[in-house]
Amino acid sequence: MSQVAALRLGLREVVKELEGTRDRLVGLRELGADPPPAEGDADPEPLAEMCAVIECGLHDCLGPLIGDLQTAADYQARSPRCGQPLGEIDLSRSDETTRQALYELVKKDNFFPGPPGAGDPEDRWVAPYSAEDARLEVFRLHARWFATWLKLEEPEALPEAARRELLVLAESEEHPGVLVYREV
Repeated sequence: MSQVAALRLGLREVVKELEGTRDRLVGLRELGADPPPAEGDADPEPLAEMCAVIECGLHDCLGPLIGDLQTAADYQARSPRCGQPLGEIDLSRSDETTRQALYELVKKDNFFPGPPGAGDPEDRWVAPYSAEDARLEVFRLHARWFATWLKLEEPEALPEAARRELLVLAESEEHPGVLVYREV
């Protein structure tokens, strides 16, 4: 088993253990929630304090930790994302016809084609806004084609560099004739 597979398996086991701990804590919190006063429990303050600590631990620590570990276990290295077949597009050309054809391919691959909520048939994330709203640009520089746009889902308070997608457009080496997107 590879190191990655072993670590992935270990993380998933820890996630299951932490989910069990979370469930036990939820049960304990419920045990202390609005109970009838028992003999010897005249002071409700310790009970309320224990329940509050459990709630804070679940919300602030354990819940996020479980989510982060699950995300780490599910992590896959990014590989170039494949897009549409290039068809007759020649990436060595630097003209308006090629630019416009690439613009349309990038738009089709990355921006929501229909009304909000219609979903994506390939079950991958597609921007829920139009290419025009995101100010999509396709350009050629130093013998390479690029696509860039603003990620409108990111907070406007972030610097533009953090909100901007910038990708190199190239032909796939594994699948000749297919457009791939590579991060810059």
